[in-house]
Amino acid sequence: MQTRPAFTSTKGFTSIEFLIVMAALVITTAMVMPLADSTLQSDDLEVAAVSAVDALRSAQSSAMTGRNNKQWGVHFEASSFTVFEGGTYSAGAAQNEVHDLGGRVAVTDVTLSPGGSCDVDAGTGNCEVHFADAGGQPTESGTVVLTNDANETRTVSINVEGMIEQN
Repeated sequence: MQTRPAFTSTKGFTSIEFLIVMAALVITTAMVMPLADSTLQSDDLEVAAVSAVDALRSAQSSAMTGRNNKQWGVHFEASSFTVFEGGTYSAGAAQNEVHDLGGRVAVTDVTLSPGGSCDVDAGTGNCEVHFADAGGQPTESGTVVLTNDANETRTVSINVEGMIEQN
């Protein structure tokens, strides 16, 4: 009769091998996470800036085509911007198209001319760009600055001829 020796299996991992692999995974993850977070913050900022440009162009296009025979504009606040219909922004209007920036990106400065300053935290003052006619020229020109948690910025510019671009 043959007997098999106890504990001679050559298949599987030992607990030491398993712990070494797990430690390597934990160390690798710890090294990659800050890089991934930084990349996500930059991506969020880029998406927010492109969305702001798109909102301005949408309001401009609506005014140029005479949509609803109204003026169109974009209102900026620290945590959002809103495409609105008419000559005056109304926070609860049903036709408003609100773009929430989430928690990682904020509007930090709005400088428009003519007009006074904009308090982006309160959303009061000269925080709106209006497009009133088929020519596509805004009644205000200037810049909107967006900043992420890593203090990276993107600036959206609107000139007097109606050119809208992101830097």
